[in-house]
Amino acid sequence: LALARLLRIEGLHARASEVLDTAATCAQGSAFSALVDAERAESFEQKGDWSQATAAWEAALVMAEGARDISRWHGEVEFQARVEARLAAVCLQRNDLSNARRLFESSLLRWKKVNWPFGEARVLVNLGTTCIQASEFDVAVRQFEAAAAAAARCGDLLFQAKAMLLQVKALKRMDSQSTAAKALASECFKMCQAISWDVGRSEAAALAQ
Repeated sequence: LALARLLRIEGLHARASEVLDTAATCAQGSAFSALVDAERAESFEQKGDWSQATAAWEAALVMAEGARDISRWHGEVEFQARVEARLAAVCLQRNDLSNARRLFESSLLRWKKVNWPFGEARVLVNLGTTCIQASEFDVAVRQFEAAAAAAARCGDLLFQAKAMLLQVKALKRMDSQSTAAKALASECFKMCQAISWDVGRSEAAALAQ
């Protein structure tokens, strides 16, 4: 299973698929099956096959609770939270906003339970994106703000700056002349400058006008 993941990351997809098939045979009937399904889902996502990715993530989710302990040996902090988040992201790609939101919210609760702000921040950004697609801009603003705060708690300054930029854009969608948006953009500009993120600095400067 670890080899299949490595081969996929290296872009050797045909070889990765062969190795994963062997892993699936070895894992049959055990908790490892959930991890195999998750790896297969990752592969389908890379190919843009959202239908197959959905099926694979759903299969992983069914057995995720039983794979909790063994998944930690495979580098998972909270396996069920990650599976829910990834399945939600696929639902978002397919414009299934209700299921995406439900799964993101469930994933967020699980990340909070294990006190993992790295996971929280990313789910909150995706929740904000889901709200944007549903034209719920005020809710999106709060989600992006919470994402920036979570990123700050784990010291991920780049992700914090990205979440702040998304918050500014959501504020601008509500009011193009928002003074709050301009003030936040100026704050974000300073952060981007401090971490030497040039793309973010340019975006923040434009949004602060």
